[in-house]
Amino acid sequence: MGASDLRGVTNDAFSAYYKQQLGLTDQEWSALEACLRSPLPVTWRFSGNDERAISLRASMEQSLLPLLNEQPTSLPWYPDRLGWQFGVSRAWLRGKDRPGEGPEGPEAAAAAAPRSTSIKAFHAWLLRESSLGNLQRQEAVSMVPPLLLDVRPGMAVLDMCASPGSKAQQILEMLAAPARIANTDAAARAPVRSLDEARGLLAA
Repeated sequence: MGASDLRGVTNDAFSAYYKQQLGLTDQEWSALEACLRSPLPVTWRFSGNDERAISLRASMEQSLLPLLNEQPTSLPWYPDRLGWQFGVSRAWLRGKDRPGEGPEGPEAAAAAAPRSTSIKAFHAWLLRESSLGNLQRQEAVSMVPPLLLDVRPGMAVLDMCASPGSKAQQILEMLAAPARIANTDAAARAPVRSLDEARGLLAA
């Protein structure tokens, strides 16, 4: 049974229980169920926030994105447009979803068609840059906590939920970030000199 088949499985007992527990109307439950059945989009962020990350992002925008019919978009709340989202499922990007059984919504037309050569090339690029450590395949919701913490060089961070480690990696990058953050206390915000030094400030 593939990912598309699993998204179509129904469970009347599950629906009745949670509809009652949450006190939802039929319309509200239908909207919630549609959301639960929608596959997560493909998301990633460029490692660090230095000029190398910005240069790689610019290269992607100039060389890869113009070849795609359906465009990935930057996450509007992630700094420097270094966090991105592609509105197709991970299974479809890997060629695992069958044609015509992609996610519902605006991206359905893109997901319903077989993968094009440009999509295959883009997927290969994601895999290559991820293996090189230049980008992180990280869920958008996982990118939020380090940003809300406003982690900066010179801080010490205790990560008590560090598995599989994507947030810990993001925190390390923020601890080792170059001095691009405006501050009033240069001594307290002095950037660490390396990722090894940053790891000493992160207890995970």
